[in-house]
Amino acid sequence: MFRENIGENLRRIRKSHTGLSVAKVVDKINENGYELSVDTYYKWERGTRKPPCDAIPYIAEALGISENIIFHLHEGCKNETENELDYLEGLYSSMEERDQNLIQDLILRLYRDQKRSMKIF
Repeated sequence: MFRENIGENLRRIRKSHTGLSVAKVVDKINENGYELSVDTYYKWERGTRKPPCDAIPYIAEALGISENIIFHLHEGCKNETENELDYLEGLYSSMEERDQNLIQDLILRLYRDQKRSMKIF
């Protein structure tokens, strides 16, 4: 089930899965090449800010989990298509407006390119 509050997921994973302090998680993220402060990570966990898309792989690596787990906590088994759609919906809704706009622009460009290529044949 997707959780609206990514911070809740981050906090739950950090405490139950890794047992690491916030400072240790931030150290691991910084060691992997993403510049981050402890204060910013706390804001992510509290839900007052959401992590940007480019931070997700670094967070997942620091916590030793897949990126999917940050957005999606699995409860029971759905069919694969439903899981994928839930994941995509959750991922999109968790993005900052700027990132959502970039995704929308990309989808429109791909759609227009597809329409143009179909006219050729």
